[in-house]
Amino acid sequence: KLQFLYLIVTVMHGLGCMLLAHAAAAATWPETLQPFFLSATPEALTAAEAASLSTLPLVVINHKQSSRSPGKAEAKQVAALSAVKAANASCRTMFYLNSQLDFPELALHAEYAANPEWWLKEDSGAYVNVRGTHVFDLSVPAARDVWVTAAGAALASPAVDGIFVDKAFAEKARFKGVSRKRCAAWAAGHAQLLAELRNATSKLIVLNNAYGP
Repeated sequence: KLQFLYLIVTVMHGLGCMLLAHAAAAATWPETLQPFFLSATPEALTAAEAASLSTLPLVVINHKQSSRSPGKAEAKQVAALSAVKAANASCRTMFYLNSQLDFPELALHAEYAANPEWWLKEDSGAYVNVRGTHVFDLSVPAARDVWVTAAGAALASPAVDGIFVDKAFAEKARFKGVSRKRCAAWAAGHAQLLAELRNATSKLIVLNNAYGP
């Protein structure tokens, strides 16, 4: 069953999120209440589902897309967004990527698993764990680089209009067992990650949980 959510978004400053865009893109962003889809379906989208979703102004497909099918999440997300875009070219299609949590269904996860020093650790040396999921150590430049590369790969698809970055507010991030100094370094790295993403694409970036000044 498709799930419809609502969010108030204004250009560059909204309730619950912030839009980052070049002037031309920002000028077309609606300032009124907009219905949109932010979820996934357990199987690949049917033609009817893609057509139904494409009637909405905005569609965000997350990492749980086609979870019952083999393959990595990123490719399945882009495939779903491609189906929506094919059904209605005017629908804005957004790729979902969490800026903090390393979900194992992502191809990106393999990069971090091969380099576990890119996962955040407590001062004791134990890995920080959020509901069973590792956290990216964004104070490490290489850990940021692979994330931005993965985002750029998805954004390279002509069917993808932008990226929805989840858990994008990290200015006052605190992690249990991690010193204030290291948390501050992580938060600075998170800000740098978003800056690097902005420099890597001219497409829309929506920062969920982030607020303007």
